[in-house]
Amino acid sequence: MGDNQQLNDQIDQLTRSNDDLSHFAYLAAHDLQEPLRAITGFLSLLKERHESELSPEATDLLTEALSAANRMCLLTQALLTLSRVESQEIVFEMVNSRHCLDDALNNLKTAIEAKNAEIIIGDLPVIRANPTLLTMVFQNLVGNSMKFCDTRPKIRIDAARAANEWVFSVQDNGVGFDMQYIEKLFHRFQRLHAKARYPGTGLGLALCKRIIDRHSGKIWARSDKNQGATFCFSLSAD
Repeated sequence: MGDNQQLNDQIDQLTRSNDDLSHFAYLAAHDLQEPLRAITGFLSLLKERHESELSPEATDLLTEALSAANRMCLLTQALLTLSRVESQEIVFEMVNSRHCLDDALNNLKTAIEAKNAEIIIGDLPVIRANPTLLTMVFQNLVGNSMKFCDTRPKIRIDAARAANEWVFSVQDNGVGFDMQYIEKLFHRFQRLHAKARYPGTGLGLALCKRIIDRHSGKIWARSDKNQGATFCFSLSAD
C-alpha cells in the first residue's frame, strides 16, 4: 500500500511539473511575440529608409539581423501552437477528412503554385477528429513534402481501412531521409537536413505527432535517401 501511494505521489508530482513547464513555455512564447514584432518592424523600417546610406557590410548585417528576427517570430508562433495542443481540451466531431485536406491545401496555395506541385488525392473517409487539428497535420505534412523537394513536387494523399482504424499516407518524391535517424524525426527541434538549405522551426513533425497522440493514433514514416518519403498516421475508425 505504501509503495503504491509513493508511486502515485511521484506521478502527481511529475504531472504537475510537466504542466508547469508547458505553462511556462506558453507564457514565454506569448510574451516574446510583442518585442519580436517590434524588433522586426524597426529593422524593416531601418532597411527601407536608410539602406542606400549603409555600406555593403552594414547592409549584409542588417539583412542577417532581420532574417534572424523573422525566424524567432516563426519559432515563437510554433511554440505557442504546440503549447495549445499540449494543454487545451480537444473537442472531437465527425468530419470529412477530405474537407480538412482541402482547407490545408488552400492554406498552402501560394507555395503549391510557386512550386507547380502536383497533388494527387485518393478517397478519404469521414472520421471522428478535431477538424482544426487534422487540417494542421495535413498542412505540415504536405508543406514538408514540398519544402524537401528539389524538383517539381509530386505528392499523393491516400487513406486505407485497416481493421478498426484508418491509415492515412502522404507520399512524395522529395529528398527523403536516412532511416537510421528515424528516432529523431518526430522530436522537437530535431533537423535531418541543413537549415540554410531547408529553413524551418524544427517543430512541424513534433506538432503532428502530438496532435495524433491526442487523437489516440500513431504516426510513422519510411524513406530511402534521395528517393522520397512516405508519412503515415492512423486514426480510429470507430
